[in-house]
Amino acid sequence: MWSAHGVYDIRGVLTIEEQPAFNQGTLIRVVYERQVMFSAHVRPHKPSPEKVAEAAISPVTDRVAQRVAQRFMGGYDPDLAGEEL
Repeated sequence: MWSAHGVYDIRGVLTIEEQPAFNQGTLIRVVYERQVMFSAHVRPHKPSPEKVAEAAISPVTDRVAQRVAQRFMGGYDPDLAGEEL
């Protein structure tokens, strides 16, 4: 069963979904407007799976947030020009 934690905005939805993978860890997906932007399999070990997942997806969510701001605020950021997510 997937559990989803969403950040809602009138311009789109960024969702971080997690699904337990029994004793093999957790599957994590970052979804923006129904498109999977990133997925990872976080294994249970030290540090905790939550910390590993947060470290793995934070660069992706930061880039998505920059792209959304660029697209909807009308600004142009040359550092993001041509960058793939």
